[in-house]
Amino acid sequence: MAAAIFATRDASLVCLQAPLKIHLAHNKWLQNQFAIEYRILFSLALQVLGNLNMVMPLGGSSNHFHTESLRKIGGWDAFNLTEDAELSVRLAKNGFRTQMFSPPTIENAPHSLSIWLNQRTRWLTGHIQTWCIHMRHPRDTLRLIGWRNFLGFNAIILGRLFSGLLHASYLIYLLFAWPDLISPQTSLIIYWATPIPIILFSVGPIYSSAPTWPHKIWLSLTQPFYWALTSLALLSACWRILTNNLGWLKTSYRPYE
Repeated sequence: MAAAIFATRDASLVCLQAPLKIHLAHNKWLQNQFAIEYRILFSLALQVLGNLNMVMPLGGSSNHFHTESLRKIGGWDAFNLTEDAELSVRLAKNGFRTQMFSPPTIENAPHSLSIWLNQRTRWLTGHIQTWCIHMRHPRDTLRLIGWRNFLGFNAIILGRLFSGLLHASYLIYLLFAWPDLISPQTSLIIYWATPIPIILFSVGPIYSSAPTWPHKIWLSLTQPFYWALTSLALLSACWRILTNNLGWLKTSYRPYE
């Protein structure tokens, strides 16, 4: 299908991104949360970015390239820990675009917290690298990719980084502020803010592949604890950058069962 699309492509289309679908070898909480996250990313977020012809952070194991164009811009950055995300910005800087297409690539979820943490540390370290590289000369980046892509790139990369700061700090705040949250004034604020958590927590059941609704709801209600884990990964990523420890932290996968 990728070859057929490229055969009839316009010159600007040089990369096709297939969705990554997580194979749940074991029905564990961490793996299920990881699968929900991937479904939201590939079934919703990247689809929207592709439809808007905006910079799309690539998922490395399911990319298909027009190789002549890829070589023209220098290929992958061998020193970037998220070389796929970095490449997506460089493609846009050269006037190229990426498009989603339907056949999925199947991938296993990390089977332990330590493996997940190493993988997420590598991703966040690479995001910091990518942002620093392309924002070293922000005016040049803006000129090459335009306002819309410039704002989208910063929103995506910085959003992922700052979310690591916000999730854990928010849970800590709730822990200490819980007695005050039942006051009448706070209850009124919570009432008006109710649509926001409803929207957030409804995402879990919609994108979860859990077999039963109680399991879907359980995963949705416990999502904030999964998000908070990114705070640990961000701290690890910042420490590795400060200490110039930029090893690959390659993810270990178990074979399919």
